[in-house]
Amino acid sequence: VEELTRFLEELSDEIYWEVFQHVFKANTTHNLTFASLVLAHAGWFIDFEFPAVPATHIAKMLEDGQEEEALAFLEKYFESRRPAIESELLDRFPSRQKILRTGFQLHDDGAYEASVPLFLIQADGVCHDIYGAELFRIKGGSLAVQMKVKQRSVDWIWEAASTPLRSALPLAVHEKPGNGKFNRHLILHGKSLDYGTKQNSLRAMSLLSYLQGMAEYEISKRSTSNS
Repeated sequence: VEELTRFLEELSDEIYWEVFQHVFKANTTHNLTFASLVLAHAGWFIDFEFPAVPATHIAKMLEDGQEEEALAFLEKYFESRRPAIESELLDRFPSRQKILRTGFQLHDDGAYEASVPLFLIQADGVCHDIYGAELFRIKGGSLAVQMKVKQRSVDWIWEAASTPLRSALPLAVHEKPGNGKFNRHLILHGKSLDYGTKQNSLRAMSLLSYLQGMAEYEISKRSTSNS
């Protein structure tokens, strides 16, 4: 520790700042990638408003088996974000406004058996609007959209945040009935009969928010670099 301290003290301000940026970038990339993937495998998707530190903490809680506490936090967060999520989606995808409004009203009414599949169907369409490829199509063990996503990278933050779109998500793969997982195929093909919960509706809502946030971030970064 003493040697490291002396080493840092001897660095010039410019080099020190470069070292700090490198360490910060590496650490943040690791944490964001880890949190995004762990939460996505549990059926939750981090939007760009989600606090970075709690995201990593929640992911570790899920991995350590502290599921009840982690899920309570996620439900509270996305429920608090619900009005903003709807507004952001309506602004970004005006052609889908009527359907999206219906979905959010169904959620508010507690009609989760209807809101969950509606949100999932719209997530597929929103993904196609953004990347020109369907979200829930699996190819070669990963989402078929992954190549489209790789081509759209704008920086290291976007690269880390997009990790779920370059993975074989449990939500997207074809699962067998009765495994208890939140799975689009089982829901839309009528093989899951217990999916109609507030938690699953918020999960599907988080996916829509995540896709919108990715699109918004990319547009913002490209606009800044071109100005």
